[in-house]
Amino acid sequence: MPKEERSKNSRFRSQSYRKEWEKENWAQGWLKVLSQGASKAFCQFCDKNILAGKSELMRHAKTAQHCQNAAQVLGSTSMEQYVTSSQGCIKAELNTVALIARRNISFNFMSYMVPTLKHIASDSKAIKDMTSGLTKTTYLLTECLAVDAHESSGAFELKLK
Repeated sequence: MPKEERSKNSRFRSQSYRKEWEKENWAQGWLKVLSQGASKAFCQFCDKNILAGKSELMRHAKTAQHCQNAAQVLGSTSMEQYVTSSQGCIKAELNTVALIARRNISFNFMSYMVPTLKHIASDSKAIKDMTSGLTKTTYLLTECLAVDAHESSGAFELKLK
């Protein structure tokens, strides 16, 4: 349940949320309306409901907690930079990472394994598109496989979204 940020004054003039604020520099990436025409907005970084007045929203954007949450969210690595468009490639990378982890092989090995696989199976589009190195391998294991993989019949089956 999101926390509520309240005004210091118990009496206040009700403000209406304006969709165009989302496009302004001070609000990009975190500001959303709770419901159309509502007097409250929602901060996605802080998971808080805020009064929809522009001054309240701008004040919230300057708080230490919001700045810390924004830095954490914006500084985190996005999955988009690691995912390719080929579903076959994603499956190949995830299964290869799962094999490496299961056999306790160093992730640095992926830097050598991927070029070798490309040489061996040059006719496979999925392998041609593979780009796993140390960073991507670590990310795929910790953010995808640790959450989405399970073992079945001695082989890994992946639940891809």
